[in-house]
Amino acid sequence: MKKLQKEIIDKFLCGRASKAEIRQIAEYIYSEKANNDLDEIIKNEFESKSKQQSSFDPKTSIQSILNIINVEDQPKPYKSKANILIKIAAAISFLLVASITIISYLSSNENRLLETKQSYASEIKSTSNGQKLQFKLPDGSMVYLNSASSVDYLADFADGQRIVSLNGEAYFDVVSDSLNPFIVQIEEVEVQVLGTKFNVNNYNENASVALLEGNVILKHPKGNRVDMSPGEVISADASGIYKSSQDINQVTGWKDGWLYFEGDNLEEIKVKLEKWYGIPIEVSGEIKEEYHYTGKFRNKSLEEVLNGISFVMMFDFQIINNNVKIIL
Repeated sequence: MKKLQKEIIDKFLCGRASKAEIRQIAEYIYSEKANNDLDEIIKNEFESKSKQQSSFDPKTSIQSILNIINVEDQPKPYKSKANILIKIAAAISFLLVASITIISYLSSNENRLLETKQSYASEIKSTSNGQKLQFKLPDGSMVYLNSASSVDYLADFADGQRIVSLNGEAYFDVVSDSLNPFIVQIEEVEVQVLGTKFNVNNYNENASVALLEGNVILKHPKGNRVDMSPGEVISADASGIYKSSQDINQVTGWKDGWLYFEGDNLEEIKVKLEKWYGIPIEVSGEIKEEYHYTGKFRNKSLEEVLNGISFVMMFDFQIINNNVKIIL
C-alpha cells in the first residue's frame, strides 16, 4: 500500500474526491500502513524538535496526546512543543474524519461496495495467431485488434477514465469527448487523444503510432512529448520518440486485409506468416541472408502467398495438415 498523495487528501477534505480516490483512501485507512505512518509522524516530530524526549513511545494513546494539547497556556520554553502537538493532532484528525466519512459513504447503500467493485472490474480482449477481433469499448469507441494482441481496460470506464493498455497491435476509432481524453498505455509511450483514428503497434521493442485523422499527443516516460499530425508515423523506444519513415498505408493496411512485406528476409517473412495465418512454419536448409522480398497481398490464402514469395526467394514448400515446411 503506497502512501497517499497530498492532492488526493486535499480533494477528499474538500468533498471533490472521485469514487476511485475515496476507495483508495478507504483501503489506506484500514491498512497497517496508516498506523505505521501515524507512528512515524509522531516519532519524527518528537525526535527532531524535543531532544529531552529520550524515552518517547510512539504507541502513546491518541487520547493522552489530546489531553496534553488541552492543557492551559504553557511557559515560553514549551511553545515549540505545543506546535509539535498541533501537527500531530492534525494528522490524527484527518485519519479519524476520513474513517467516519468513508464508513458513512459505504453504509449509505448496502450495495454500494459491490457496485464499486464491479465498476473497477477489468475487461480483457485478446487474439491468438491467425485471429483478428473487432469490438466496441464502453464509450462507443471501436477497436480492431490484430493477431497475437490484447487490450485491457476497466469494464465501464469508471469516472470517465478512458484508459486502455495494449500489447500487440490495434487500430482505434475513438469517440470524441473533450472532457475525458482517451489514453492508450504501452511500455514505451502513452498515447493521448480526444477523438481520432490511429494505429498503435507494440509487437517489438520499437513501438509505432500512425495517425489517420484528428490529433494525438505522445508522452514518453523520459519526458519527451510529440504532437502528431494526420499522415504521420512516429516510433518510440526506451531512448525516446522520433519520426518514422514508414508508409502509413503499410502500417494500417492489416485492418483491411493487406499483408505487406518490405525488404523482409526469410526469418521475418516466417514470423509474419505464422502470425497472420496462425500456422507453424518449419524452415529446412540454410537461410540465405542476401535474399529479401518486397510485395503485398490482400485477402489471399497462405498457399497463394507462398507461391508468390517462393518464386522470388527460390524455395520450395509443402503444406500438410496445417503445417508448412519451407525447403531451401
